[in-house]
Amino acid sequence: MYTVGKILRKIREHLGYSIYDVSRAINVKPEYLKCIERDDFSCFKSVTFARGFVRSYASFIGADVEKILALFRRQIGEFEEPIKVKGKIETSKGLTLSPIHLAFMALFVFFAAVILYMLKLYFKVQQPPKFKILEPPREHFVVDKPEFTIKGVTEPKTVVKINDKQIGVGSDNTFVFKTTLKPGENLFTIEVFREHLPDRKSIKKIVLEYKPTNKPGETKPNKNESKTSFKLELTDRAWIQIVADNVQVAVGIKPKGYVKEFKASKEVIVKSGVPTATKLYVDGKLQHLDPQKAFSGGWKCVNKGDGFECN
Repeated sequence: MYTVGKILRKIREHLGYSIYDVSRAINVKPEYLKCIERDDFSCFKSVTFARGFVRSYASFIGADVEKILALFRRQIGEFEEPIKVKGKIETSKGLTLSPIHLAFMALFVFFAAVILYMLKLYFKVQQPPKFKILEPPREHFVVDKPEFTIKGVTEPKTVVKINDKQIGVGSDNTFVFKTTLKPGENLFTIEVFREHLPDRKSIKKIVLEYKPTNKPGETKPNKNESKTSFKLELTDRAWIQIVADNVQVAVGIKPKGYVKEFKASKEVIVKSGVPTATKLYVDGKLQHLDPQKAFSGGWKCVNKGDGFECN
């Protein structure tokens, strides 16, 4: 029987994330995530907390959030306590304030403001640092050259990692990462955190799609080579990976309504974190594929000579 915990754990393990990866990304303690995966919701103070953590977990790994929450409601039901209405507060009439009272009130307001300001500074330091990507200008960017430089700016005294490799930060708080791209989509995960708080990270993902162009003297592709048209559509947010003729043409968490059109002549492999929200068309014909296979080796479409066969 599928449960909320089993489904979320299965998708997480398929994506290669550990409990601690998810914990850092959504800022929820690992103990709570383990309780969710065990379907033990007695760990939480209320249904509201449990539902909120389940929603954040499902959203991060690209699962069907609404379906997960519907299954959550069927498992434990909605038993939240109503908010108790407090009685009316009666105010005294004819209250007068002496100069001494006013002085004490002014001191109280002053010290309260100082304490609030200090608390604001403290919580600001505890929050993950903010940063901005300057290059590329968009999260999904197409380039025609294999060499590309990722540029960004962050807050002072922070550590920057790109695909788990630490990058130097300049005195002006900017960082630069030069990379060589492979044909197709190249995924980069950028993490920024303060030195004394490595578990509190800000994370952004960008995709650089390298489409090489032919230079003078290079062999041009055979225009007569037979290639079949494919199209992938998402009816909900999900993690996907598409490899066509050994070239990765798409990877990462994509939004609802995402459409990717591509061509292949030999083989296509499609993986999805939410198979029920993933539609694959071959030459305009919708393929009816086993959802379970999308979690393991992925859907495979192979050219049998007289056309592609998908399973």
